[in-house]
Amino acid sequence: MAKYTITCKCGHEMTKKLFGKTADRERKIVWMEQNMLCPDCYKKQQNSLPLVAEKEICIVNKDGRFFVIKQGNSYAVKETLKEKGFFFGEYFPKDSQSMIPKKGWMIQDSEESTKILEELNIKIA
Repeated sequence: MAKYTITCKCGHEMTKKLFGKTADRERKIVWMEQNMLCPDCYKKQQNSLPLVAEKEICIVNKDGRFFVIKQGNSYAVKETLKEKGFFFGEYFPKDSQSMIPKKGWMIQDSEESTKILEELNIKIA
């Protein structure tokens, strides 16, 4: 294990602890410098993304068609989402072979839910 100072893609520097063989660490450093943003810039980027919901057939408590928010930082509007009938939880996309559940804000697909998404300026993909 060793500590390295990495210059991120955004130009900011950060210190990371890396483990493993020297060649693996050097490869990881190159990848991080080319692809990674510092935590502050990453947070800003995520906060600037618009909320986007996708219609997805998934298994929650029962099979159904739900709108799942897949992009954007929903933390700032979580109370509003709760008030409008959204719930946060784990779901299994019906077409996925993975046994690992995904997490997200969901609302049952209906005419009313489409209006709620439009009201909240959440794009539908």
